[in-house]
Amino acid sequence: MLGRIIIDDVRPRTPTGAHPANAVVGEAVRVSADIFRDGHDILAARIRYRPADAKRTAWLVAPMAVVGNDRWSAVIEPTRMGMYSFVVEAWTDRHATLIRNIELKLAAGQPVDVEQAELALLGEDEGPKSAIDLTTSRSFRIWVDRERALVGAWYELFPRSDGGFKGTLERLPAVAAMGFDVVYLPPIHPIGRTERKGRDNTLGAGDDDPGSPWAIGAEEGGHTSIHPDLGTLKDFRDLVSGAQQLGMEIALDYALQCSPDHPWVTEHPEWFFHRPDGSIAYAENPPKKYQDIYPLNFWPADDDRRALWAACKDILDYWLHQGVSIFRVDNPHTKPMAFWEWLIPAILAEHPDAIFLAEAFTRPKVMAKLAEVGFTQSYTYFT
Repeated sequence: MLGRIIIDDVRPRTPTGAHPANAVVGEAVRVSADIFRDGHDILAARIRYRPADAKRTAWLVAPMAVVGNDRWSAVIEPTRMGMYSFVVEAWTDRHATLIRNIELKLAAGQPVDVEQAELALLGEDEGPKSAIDLTTSRSFRIWVDRERALVGAWYELFPRSDGGFKGTLERLPAVAAMGFDVVYLPPIHPIGRTERKGRDNTLGAGDDDPGSPWAIGAEEGGHTSIHPDLGTLKDFRDLVSGAQQLGMEIALDYALQCSPDHPWVTEHPEWFFHRPDGSIAYAENPPKKYQDIYPLNFWPADDDRRALWAACKDILDYWLHQGVSIFRVDNPHTKPMAFWEWLIPAILAEHPDAIFLAEAFTRPKVMAKLAEVGFTQSYTYFT
């Protein structure tokens, strides 16, 4: 049942309200709501907020003010990464109401003895603790990222073109001098040889064709392995460290697909789509065909699905352990929203500094849902 005070349309929130809104550390976050009640009494309102894991920490308070048409707002400033919770509180300000009524009657030449007596009994300005009709909204959440989730300049390069990780490390100062914050590397993993493509996606690769980096997996390993032509794991860690010393970060491509030579193809054939003739379906985007790439089936039987999703999380856990915390996710709109809804919060719970960019050239509603389930950044056609 509705109370006397109504608190509606609290923002920021995602469209469904099932997922947290987003902010970054130190950002001035405007919280607003429609607040009103029956009659003509004056209301007061405030925001109470704190980190969601700080149950014994005192609430921070931000007084709200009317901005027009029963809309109230206040600004809060989260000071650390992680989940915050907030509520909107409103109550009838009897002190302000009596002062207003006295002023109106005095202006009309009417006696105010009764109102002055009520004011004397009321005493000083009352706050929400003593309000007899305090109304509190349900709790809302805001996920607070680090600043680079909001602002960053990305530079893409292929380590193969710069002499592997060691050559790329030597190039980093020039990239930093141009003002870039993030150096994004396409997949750095072993490249499959079966159905390897030549230039411009042609069939029949020559001996000197390296293949597409997105055809991930060979006898050397899969998503947690490094292509031997690029260097060693130590070389990669040196690259990550070198970027950090220059105030930059290395971002990796997170492409959840496999070449026909990926270890998963033989170890977990249940994770792929199978045609009636028994062959595994390769990726297609007619008229284009990608015979060198096998899409993953993200919705097999329950046990297989749990194992696949856990393996996909293990990939991120591995590279996070190597010092990488920014990922450009390849074609996330071709994977189930439920997968991202599970994966991204699971990673952020352990690594709140992780950032995910959605490489999703797709319809606005799909991109909006990707944002709601956890992606921080995305591409756009409009530039």
